[in-house]
Amino acid sequence: MKLDIQTHDTNGNPISGPVSVTFKNGNLALQGQLLNGVRIGKWTYYFLNGRKKAIGEFDKDQMNGPWEWYRETGKLMQTGAFDHGIRCSVWRRFDAKGNPIDEGHYEGEKKVGEWKSFKPDGTVKSVKNFKR
Repeated sequence: MKLDIQTHDTNGNPISGPVSVTFKNGNLALQGQLLNGVRIGKWTYYFLNGRKKAIGEFDKDQMNGPWEWYRETGKLMQTGAFDHGIRCSVWRRFDAKGNPIDEGHYEGEKKVGEWKSFKPDGTVKSVKNFKR
């Protein structure tokens, strides 16, 4: 996720420290931390309405570790994890009511193993296996 953030000062020096960007209406758009002009640590992104859009961590400007994404309504939309910018681990998606849509595992940006799709009532609709 990338919004226009100032990573260097007017003299071209990389910025280190807390960062926040606001929308034109004054609501927070994002907040996080820079180290030498690079995103690190926990970052939170927001919708224009002020609700959380996504939350997760960066390491050397790459998404790293668990992330969560939300809908404008505040409902959880998706969870997953990254290993320095590469999708890994279990990923789950949810519909607007919070019911599971699908879930499965990523390794090196590829779907691997068993992936399940769900019916609106939460029961398994289908299962597909992906080779490693």
